[in-house]
Amino acid sequence: MRANLLERRLEMTKLRNSGLPLSTTVKNLADKYDVTTRAIYRDWSNRKIWLKTILELKDPETVFLDLLSRHSQIYKMAVLEHLRADNSNARVGALNLMRNINKDFVDMIVLRGLTEDIETIKTHVGMKE
Repeated sequence: MRANLLERRLEMTKLRNSGLPLSTTVKNLADKYDVTTRAIYRDWSNRKIWLKTILELKDPETVFLDLLSRHSQIYKMAVLEHLRADNSNARVGALNLMRNINKDFVDMIVLRGLTEDIETIKTHVGMKE
């Protein structure tokens, strides 16, 4: 994969994961990399082909820590919303969001453990060097 294309795809993935709308991401990347918006939209629609390659470039531990950091930020924002809420419905909504964030975190921990277990099993049975 060409270095410029790889860089663009990494940035596209990062911008989309940060919550930036696709249209804004496309405009920003088209301007920055001097390509058409159509090329960026086409690249995004074909992400199933290249996304796995992009994600495999990262160390799994780094990916996990990135996710943990995002969850931490979202949780802090939910706490602030709860504290600033001016009515009980908003406070309950923020509490519900905090609860869901905690459930997601537990799921991440469980999946991380399962992934490590699978890798250990693969090593022991000779499927991985």
